[in-house]
Amino acid sequence: KYPADFVAHFNLGAALQALGKHQEALPYLSQAVRIRPANATARNNLAVSLLVEERFDEAIREFRESLRLDPGYHNARFNLARALSAKGDPTGALDEFLIYLKAVPEDVEAHEFTARIYVSMGKVVESLPHFRKAVELQPNDTSLQTNLGVAFAMAGDLPAAVTAFESALKADPSNQTAKENLARARLSLQKKP
Repeated sequence: KYPADFVAHFNLGAALQALGKHQEALPYLSQAVRIRPANATARNNLAVSLLVEERFDEAIREFRESLRLDPGYHNARFNLARALSAKGDPTGALDEFLIYLKAVPEDVEAHEFTARIYVSMGKVVESLPHFRKAVELQPNDTSLQTNLGVAFAMAGDLPAAVTAFESALKADPSNQTAKENLARARLSLQKKP
């Protein structure tokens, strides 16, 4: 009804996003960006819906524009890293996550993403500080503890892997993945000369 009303378009788009209706949010967020092209938050929100809809190039472009408008917009940087990862650019994603983590060093999810990217690039040793930090920040997350154990095992540090798997099982005795990995790590330790 009011095509030039930024607040109405932005809020309706954000409300639809909150309901998980990203495709429906796109026209409202697009209109909000047309009305106020220099609004970094509107561009970030538009890009989030584009990302969810797997329109990666458009999402990346909007996240970058959001960061051009506000270089300190940490959520846009985190989201850009996620978009680059989803598009299949682990190097670009890693670069953005590392910049983000300098500004927001206590973000568990960013540490986990960073660690997983390192592992996917075959840089397991580089993943360890990020898995460790994620576990330190969220010590009761057995999935993080298990992932840390797997990374230790991949790096050849079987005693550390055993400790991580045991910690995961202490927190959640039903964690089947940790049980299986613990058994493998112990067996590998027994076979070592």
